[in-house]
Amino acid sequence: YARNDKFDKPNYFDTAAGLPKSALSQHQFGGSLGWPLVRNRVFFFASYETYRLRAGQNFVEAVPSEAAWARAVPAVRVLKDGFVSPNAVILPGASANPDFDIAQLQGIQDVREHATSVRLDARLNSRWSMYGRVFHDQGRNLQPEGVTGRQVLLTANPTNAVFGLVGLLSNSVTNEFKVG
Repeated sequence: YARNDKFDKPNYFDTAAGLPKSALSQHQFGGSLGWPLVRNRVFFFASYETYRLRAGQNFVEAVPSEAAWARAVPAVRVLKDGFVSPNAVILPGASANPDFDIAQLQGIQDVREHATSVRLDARLNSRWSMYGRVFHDQGRNLQPEGVTGRQVLLTANPTNAVFGLVGLLSNSVTNEFKVG
């Protein structure tokens, strides 16, 4: 799967502020493979998937205006630089309130993820079978948050596994044991 900003039109918030079109590059690919290891008895399956996203995000927020900062006490004025990123654009005339400006910032979200799974199935005899499966995912998301320019980095690396044993004890009774 592939998606790219070359196929998109600029959105309203890009053009209203005179900013370039938001970036977008999204790719998802992978594959799976399975085959018998022992005919009619043991089967192997594996899969791999990758997800990559670079997406422009527009943030439009109200921030204190110069008039509001001029009235602020000195202890509060030192916080001014934390309210708006130097890369943000103040939209002229966008606010009807003289104490607030409307700021816009284009940020880039960057996501990278890799997932792998492996499974082995075995038929022990006509009444008993077992399987084992392992799944691992590795993900990273660098996410912009607001016109301040702050970013949050989220990482996830879950792994899980399961083993199952299934027995047909009679024509009407099945026993299943799982450990995960």
